[in-house]
Parts: sequence; C-alpha cells; structure tokens
Amino acid sequence: MAAAWAQWDHITKVDPDKALHDEDTYAGIADTGTDAIILGGTTNITESKVQSILDVLSSTAIPIFIEPTYRPSSSSQTEALVGYLLPIVLNADEFPDEWL
Repeated sequence: MAAAWAQWDHITKVDPDKALHDEDTYAGIADTGTDAIILGGTTNITESKVQSILDVLSSTAIPIFIEPTYRPSSSSQTEALVGYLLPIVLNADEFPDEWL
C-alpha cells in the first residue's frame, strides 16, 4: 500500500510567525488545490499563532501537519493535526521508486 503522500502533488508550508502578503488569507490556501499543509518555522511559534491558523483551516478537508519545532498543548490543536512531518533536503539526482 502506498503512503498517502505518494499521491500528493503540492504541499503548502505556513510559518505561523510570518505575516501573509497583503491580499492573501489562510482560507485562500484551501482554494489553491494544495494536497496538505505543514505548519512550522524556526522562531516564535506560539499556541495563539498556531490556533489562529487552525481556526480557519481545520474545517477544510486538507490534512494539516506540524513540524516538531512546536508541540501542540491543547486537545483542540491535537485533534486538528494529522501528525508531524520532518523537513529534509535530499541532494541526489535519483531517488528509489518507493520514495515516489
């Protein structure tokens, strides 16, 4: 059985500490056709910043993951998140078939 992400074409990463561009909204992310959303960043990832994003996006059918730089502390956040994803960089020209 293939992993769910094997079918994904597009993932959107949202940094809770970064402001969106002037006309962008979190609700608009759901309309882009993205297959999944990752919440994560390096600094100032607070419960209130994450919650404001989850308030908008958790009602969509798009799976929401979080990077391990933030640990959800409330049950509402835990329920809205599918799991953790780890960002990695692969510097290779070819990948094993099972990765695709």
